[in-house]
Amino acid sequence: MWNRECISPQKLGLLAAGFLFLMQLSTAAASTLLRGENRTCRDFADLDYALDHPGSLYFKGWRTEDFDAAQAWVEGCLSAPPTKGDLQRQSLLAQSRTAMEGRGEIRRNDESAKQFHDEEVREQQENDANLKVQESARRADEADRRAKQQAHEQCLRSDAYQSYVAGIRVLEALDRESQAQQALDHEKRVEAASGTTNLYTKRNAGESLVAAQEDLAKSWSLYQRYGGSAKNPHALSRSMGNPCN
Repeated sequence: MWNRECISPQKLGLLAAGFLFLMQLSTAAASTLLRGENRTCRDFADLDYALDHPGSLYFKGWRTEDFDAAQAWVEGCLSAPPTKGDLQRQSLLAQSRTAMEGRGEIRRNDESAKQFHDEEVREQQENDANLKVQESARRADEADRRAKQQAHEQCLRSDAYQSYVAGIRVLEALDRESQAQQALDHEKRVEAASGTTNLYTKRNAGESLVAAQEDLAKSWSLYQRYGGSAKNPHALSRSMGNPCN
């Protein structure tokens, strides 16, 4: 605690002046949002010009909330005590507001702003509704895609599909068996006509024939295990349809 008896009147005056200076700095730095811009106590030039020139378009389009903000701006920047310029600015602003209210301009501006806002709200609501419909459709498509994918994966694990795959391999083995047998028969005719034997060709054809017959036996066994309906390999249709397509 300070001992008041130890502080001279001169020091008290200096302290008071310093406090007042700090308060003025704080007030000058404070800002008010007016028509989308932050206004401080150093930004009165345009407003003062408009108040001094009644024909200015400065207040064109101003609404009730704009005058409320301007009033708060002006009042927040009043000096202590208020200067003549402060009081004149405050008075002229009130007169400008009263004049525009009398001409119905503020009411029309309020109505126009409300109409614009309502249109924006309706447009936003329509956009939101459209987005909701699109999102709903997207989710439905995604659910349908997943359901089809799950059904396809389930089908690939089914006996019907395994029987189909085995049947395709049976047909492929039959084709390879036929080609190998044709190669052997051709080599026999060449041997009969020429009296010579190409053992390399005959061995390759024989190995191909044996491999095809082994694959045929395995694939036919699988085909029957998974419920294939053909009575023998040669009864298989070459136009079998894939059950999972």
